[in-house]
Amino acid sequence: MEEQKPLLNEETKARLVMAKNLREKKAKLKGDLDDVNAQLEALNIELVDWFESNKLKNITLEGIGMFYLNRQLIPSIEEQEKDNVYDWLKKRGDYQMLLTFNTMKWRAYYKERLEQGEDLPAGVKQFFQVDVRMRKA
Repeated sequence: MEEQKPLLNEETKARLVMAKNLREKKAKLKGDLDDVNAQLEALNIELVDWFESNKLKNITLEGIGMFYLNRQLIPSIEEQEKDNVYDWLKKRGDYQMLLTFNTMKWRAYYKERLEQGEDLPAGVKQFFQVDVRMRKA
C-alpha cells in the first residue's frame, strides 16, 4: 500500500514561505549586526585613545548622555595551565566553581580572591579591557 502524502493547503504553503522569508531576513540582520559591531569596535578604539590622551574619565553631551571610560579586569587561564588551576580549585575545596565553570563566575571569583589578598595559581593571567560606555540623559 502506497503512503499517502498530506495535502498542502494554502495556509500551510503560506507558513512555509513565511518561514523561508524570515530565515533570509534573520541572516541579513545577522550580517548587518556583524557590520555594526565591527564599526563600534573600531570607533571604541578611537574613543578610548581620545579619552586617555585628554586625560578624561567622562564627558557629558547635553541631551544625549554621559560617556565614560570603563575598565574591566579580565582574568584568563593559559591553556597549558588549566589542569593546574583545576587542581588548585579542588585543593581549596571550591567544587562549586568546578561544577559550573564559566567566564562570569571565574571573573567574580578571581576578583574576590584578589580583594582578599590571596595568592592565585601559576598560569592565571590578567588584562584590563577598556571601552567607552554611555549613560542616557
